Amino acid sequence: MKFRTKVLASLTVLLITVSFISFWLFSNFLLDRMKANYEEHMTTIFSLLRENYLYMLGNNSGKYLNKMLDELNNNHDVIRAVLLDSDGRIVYLPDKTEAVVDSFIPLDWINKEKLTNIQSYNEGDRKIRAIMTVENRPECYDCHEAQKKILGYINIDFRTEHLAGNMDTLKTFGWIMTAIILLSVLISMRILHYRSIRNSLNKFQDTITDIQKGNLEVRVPIDSSDELGRLAKSFNLMLEKLKLMQEELEEYHKRELMQAQKLATVGEMASGIAHEIKNPLTGIANAIEIIAEEMDDSSKKPILDEIHRQVQRVNKTINDLLRFSRPIDLQLAAGNINEVIRTMVFFLQNQVKTSDIQFITRLRPDIPVFDFDAKQIEAVLINLGLNAIQAIESKGFIEVFSRFLAEEDTVEIVIKDSGCGIPVKNLSKVVKPFFTTKSKGTGLGLSISKEIIEKHGGKIHIESEEKRGTIVTISLPVKKKVISKNFIFTGNAHV
Repeated sequence: MKFRTKVLASLTVLLITVSFISFWLFSNFLLDRMKANYEEHMTTIFSLLRENYLYMLGNNSGKYLNKMLDELNNNHDVIRAVLLDSDGRIVYLPDKTEAVVDSFIPLDWINKEKLTNIQSYNEGDRKIRAIMTVENRPECYDCHEAQKKILGYINIDFRTEHLAGNMDTLKTFGWIMTAIILLSVLISMRILHYRSIRNSLNKFQDTITDIQKGNLEVRVPIDSSDELGRLAKSFNLMLEKLKLMQEELEEYHKRELMQAQKLATVGEMASGIAHEIKNPLTGIANAIEIIAEEMDDSSKKPILDEIHRQVQRVNKTINDLLRFSRPIDLQLAAGNINEVIRTMVFFLQNQVKTSDIQFITRLRPDIPVFDFDAKQIEAVLINLGLNAIQAIESKGFIEVFSRFLAEEDTVEIVIKDSGCGIPVKNLSKVVKPFFTTKSKGTGLGLSISKEIIEKHGGKIHIESEEKRGTIVTISLPVKKKVISKNFIFTGNAHV
């Protein structure tokens, strides 16, 4: 069901419910008021009858009372007017054809403290019974005992068909008016919805369709000051900002593309130059080794060794440059990452000539076997480990641990050191090519490591604080899960 259909259906049901409840309450209120007015009218009639009756006391009031009842029975709205004794038995009936014996009207409902009592006494409230109390007065003592307070009652039954008919007419008229009002409101809502809401939503939809096609020049053509107008204004403002962001992004991409093209050109040139330099350097290194072996003067041998070391350093820089300029081709194979970590730690321990740096490994046994390039990952870990060693000025520790995040289907390798840390201003630059703060570095190690990890579909994250150390987290996606049961823990760390 569409949104606008839901809204219209909900409003229609709400209007119908409210209309019917309102009409029902109003009709009941009118009925109660009509009954109350009718009862007030009858109370007034009884008051007049009572005054006439009291006026005629002592002047043959009994005959006058009978005559008054006869006249009341001739009234169209009066069903029957009779005289009752104090127990409710009929003692006078104007219609002589109706038997008086055993005729009885119950009086248990009346309030004897009131002079007039009125009630509806049949289904549908089509008839009303009114009873007036006839009190014993001094004028009546000639015929009645003085201690008797109530002599009897005048009972009058009234027809209320005309009242019910008026009420039925009122209800019919009310239902018709309610239906007309409800229909008018629904038609007005439909027109308002079509002209305002639906039309505005269609304009939004058309604008969004154009945006999906890449046209950010389009705007929502709504100029009203209502909620939809304010929404359109905010939407258009968002489009302006989005357009500016797209222009800035396109400009940034152009600059990045130009820079990438320049780097590619420089890389090709550097690769060619490196190839040209590498072969002579290899010859120089071999020649120096031969000269050093054949030289008899041992005092000049350290000079040759230093030359050889510098040649090897240049050769390493050239190898890094060639490696950076070549695309990385992964040789994926199923393996246990913990074995690669153990190999890396063993290599680093042999590189450290003192016992001032402590190695701690925590390798989880639930690491699954998955596809990765073992040589490339080992090179990344060794590079990170050597960086950690170089960051520790005297004593410290290097902690390496692995874990499997089952929910993310990822293996994490964390290398943590207690070294000097990385300044905040350099933290975002350390993975960029050729950036280094070392006097002997090329600035390509972390850049190459980042590219290798990303080739595996993973991520590398670096956290560091000056004088507190660095934490490098490598995340690698797992594709094949074969749980390894090997677990090795070395060092003095507590799991």
